[in-house]
Amino acid sequence: MSKATAESINQIAHRYGHIMNSLRSVSGAAGSGPAQANTQPELLTIIHRPGWTTVLDVALANASLDALEQQVNAVEKLHTALTTGARNGLQQAA
Repeated sequence: MSKATAESINQIAHRYGHIMNSLRSVSGAAGSGPAQANTQPELLTIIHRPGWTTVLDVALANASLDALEQQVNAVEKLHTALTTGARNGLQQAA
C-alpha cells in the first residue's frame, strides 16, 4: 500500500488545529494553540506513527475533517446569529 506524504499528514494536523481553535473561539474556552485541545496531542501522535499514513487513511481523515469544518462553520454562524439577536433584543428593550 502506498504511503502518504509528510505534507499530507501536516495538512491534516493543521486543519484539525484550525477546527479546534474555531471551536474554542465559539465556546469561549480559555487557551489557544494546538496544545490546548485535550484530544489533539493524541491524534497528532497517532497520525505521525509509521503505518497509519496510508493514502486511504489520509483520504478518510480529510473527509472527516471536511465534515467537521462544515459543522464548525454552521456553529459559528448560529452563534453569530444568536448573539446578534440578543444584542438587538437588548437595544429594543432599552
